[in-house]
Amino acid sequence: MKLRQSKPSVVEKAQVESYGDTIEVFMPIGRYLREKRIATLISQSEASDKLGYSGPQYLSNIENNKRNASPCLLMKMCELYGISKTEMRQVYIDSCARIAKKEAEKKWVKE
Repeated sequence: MKLRQSKPSVVEKAQVESYGDTIEVFMPIGRYLREKRIATLISQSEASDKLGYSGPQYLSNIENNKRNASPCLLMKMCELYGISKTEMRQVYIDSCARIAKKEAEKKWVKE
C-alpha cells in the first residue's frame, strides 16, 4: 500500500519500510537543511557565522521550521553546504506549495 499526498520531489522523499509496504514521508525544508549542514560536518555556530549571523539561534529556528529562510539565504546555503541550486530550488518550491496548501485547507474549513 502506498500513501501519497502529492507528487514528491526526488530530494524530499524518504522511504520508510513498514511491514513490507512503502510509505512516502515528506521532509520539511528545515529538516532537509539540517541534514545537509550535518552532512558537511559544519556546526550550527559555524554555519551561522559563515552566513553572516551573530549566533546560531536564527539558523536553529529555520532548521526547526519556526522561521522561513529567504531565497537569498537558501542560495548562500547552497554554496556553504554544497547543494546544487536546482535541487534547492525544487525543495523550496515543494515546501512553499505544501505551506500554501495547508493554509488554503485551514481557510476552507473555517468558512
